[in-house]
Amino acid sequence: LLGWSSKYLLETIIAYGIFCLSQSTGGGYHAKTHMRCYITMILGTLMFILSFMLNVSFEFLILLGLCCLLVLLCFPCVLHEHKAYLKPTLRRHIKRSRIATITLSFFFGACIIAFKDHSVVHGIAFSLLACALSRTIAVLRNNQSNS
Repeated sequence: LLGWSSKYLLETIIAYGIFCLSQSTGGGYHAKTHMRCYITMILGTLMFILSFMLNVSFEFLILLGLCCLLVLLCFPCVLHEHKAYLKPTLRRHIKRSRIATITLSFFFGACIIAFKDHSVVHGIAFSLLACALSRTIAVLRNNQSNS
């Protein structure tokens, strides 16, 4: 509804797809309650939509997307406390996450080349930013709890 009402429906659908793929394969920030998760998603979506008000160059969007993909490759899989039972199969999950990130890289590249649509590339770059932030927050939280 937020994407539709802001006239960024396609970009919002793409962003949710990218975020869900990244979170489900590599993990990331995990809210403590369903309400916090819901609020986080609403606020994240609002910030995503507001990002379209920024006047950023096409080159900046490409650089942002590439940097975020690099972060996702550097932190391929973060298990939160409810997924600790997956530790024995962590290598398989890391591989799956890297494959998903490489797939996102090709998708990003294809959109840059084929469409040269500033709005779609903006949406992808900023959704990758959300993924990279989510994963980084999870890594920092894990490091903090382990020390």
